[in-house]
Amino acid sequence: MSSQLPTIFNSTFLTSGLSKGFFEFITKVGEARSKQEEDRYVTEELAYLKNKLNQPDISTSKMKDYITRLVYCDMLGHNVEFGHIHAVKLVQSAKGLWEKRVGYLSCSLFLHETHELSIMLINTIQKDLRSSNHLEVCAALTALCQLLNTEMIPAVYGLVEEKLSHPKDIVRKKAIMVFHRLFRDKPELIIHLDEKFRQILSGGDPGVLGAILCLFIDFVKEDPSKYKDLVPVLVNILEQVLDRYLPRNYDYHGAPAPWIQVKIIQILGMLAQDDEK
Repeated sequence: MSSQLPTIFNSTFLTSGLSKGFFEFITKVGEARSKQEEDRYVTEELAYLKNKLNQPDISTSKMKDYITRLVYCDMLGHNVEFGHIHAVKLVQSAKGLWEKRVGYLSCSLFLHETHELSIMLINTIQKDLRSSNHLEVCAALTALCQLLNTEMIPAVYGLVEEKLSHPKDIVRKKAIMVFHRLFRDKPELIIHLDEKFRQILSGGDPGVLGAILCLFIDFVKEDPSKYKDLVPVLVNILEQVLDRYLPRNYDYHGAPAPWIQVKIIQILGMLAQDDEK
């Protein structure tokens, strides 16, 4: 282990913002010679983390590190239920963006939409959706994609709808993803937004195109006849993609935006079913 630590600490460790203790832990786990030895290291680490998290007045930076370690233990298949409440507390008390993102990520991994702790996130999600920092808005929207439940909908619906007109592509994209999640559970709640979604699709904004096409795939599956008028719009977008009007960073191995092409062809295929024209 000692031969590897200098390399880790001089490169990844120094730029990650994570603790020396965390890297020592993952190094020990990585070098374990058996599953039993690995489990022993993880059990020891969980006991350490449980003690630390139960101490009063933990700084949010230390809590971020402890929660990151819990995520790693959870990925290894161990029970980290004692840390779920602390993940929620990290989101609520985060003083920086990195801490907030770790908190939301851990909550998305540890909790689910019907988990009793999810309701404790509503006020923080509302606050972050109102933030002037678009990265905080994105963090909240990403969490909603995983944790949105019936109790949350009245509290966040209007705020998410506002984000469909946000100046940042990434915010609009994530707002669409939240509505896509909502459509799968309660489609009746987004029927009135149909015209808005059509405008976004016709706008041809490459930053949100992939997300809005995924939503329309499900729309068309439900009622193909309702969306036959979109064929010219979709063909026009496909022609623009093939003519390389999209930025080059959407290319993949020389192919222009292949995932967008696939989604458009999939929608056109569904619209063309049972239509001789």
